[in-house]
Amino acid sequence: MKFILVALIAFSIISCSTREKGMTLEKGTPHHDLATKLAAIDSSLNPVENKVLATTTKHEVTLGDIVVKIRSRFGKQADNLDKQPLKNIKSLMKEYAESVAMIKILLLEAKNNGVTVSEADIDSALQKQYAAAGGEEKFLQLLEDNGVSSDLLRSDFRENEIMGRYLKQVREEATEISEEEIDSAYVKDKTASVRHILLLTQNKSEEVKKQLYTQMETLLKRAQDGEDFAELAKQYSEDPGSKNKGGLYEKFPRGQMVPPFDEAAFTVPVGELSGIVETSYGYHILKIEGRQKEDRPREEVRKELVGKKSQTVVKDLYETLKVEYELVLTEAS
Repeated sequence: MKFILVALIAFSIISCSTREKGMTLEKGTPHHDLATKLAAIDSSLNPVENKVLATTTKHEVTLGDIVVKIRSRFGKQADNLDKQPLKNIKSLMKEYAESVAMIKILLLEAKNNGVTVSEADIDSALQKQYAAAGGEEKFLQLLEDNGVSSDLLRSDFRENEIMGRYLKQVREEATEISEEEIDSAYVKDKTASVRHILLLTQNKSEEVKKQLYTQMETLLKRAQDGEDFAELAKQYSEDPGSKNKGGLYEKFPRGQMVPPFDEAAFTVPVGELSGIVETSYGYHILKIEGRQKEDRPREEVRKELVGKKSQTVVKDLYETLKVEYELVLTEAS
């Protein structure tokens, strides 16, 4: 047992030592001065202690990392951070602890996937900034006025360019659309047109909801017996968006409506009535007027499918990497 304990301690020490260390703040610099001011409000932000505010399996994120990023982002305005309420400062520190950790993770992933940026690429990006500011001299003066060094700016540009290229690569790989996926888009119904009656139940007591359900049962029976559904909707529906149109919603895409409504709209046979459908709004009866399949050219469909995938791929990547790298924010942050 003693041998196992020693081995575990040794493994822990080795694991910690493989983490890339975070920045320290040099005394006399604007970053150190800012941290010193913040430490007067919260002792955990003392630049001498330079506490670790986040960890991953490969990195440490220190107070130094975070203060440098904050001052890079806000310039001299960051020097007034100590005038903010403590809860706002803590919230900002937590936000930047996670942000800096993710930057470190993404840069490592980019390196592992062969993504590189040359100095010429950075120069080219900076030239665009110079031009937008009216020339290099004006741009550098603007940096100086805001208390941001050109070296720090160049470093930020390099990081952003590397991460941008890596995320572009991820998107391109993750959003490849197969011919089968396009074929599937033509098979299933794309939009639906329905009429519906809604009785609102939001903020109603259980007793009132029972009464409304009974009323809806009566309306369903009347519709089943052949009464004009559009007229019933005009008379009884409490949906202001469709009541005056006889309860009609035309050609809405899958996923636009609340789930139970959407499910009925795309599964109940065309021309038939649903049962009573309950949503967060209340009780509904739907009459399915029609459904439409995809009829656009394949290239348009491909672009839409790529767009839908690209909306979620980066968010999903971030969540995956947080778990894979065991990103943890410490209590100090």
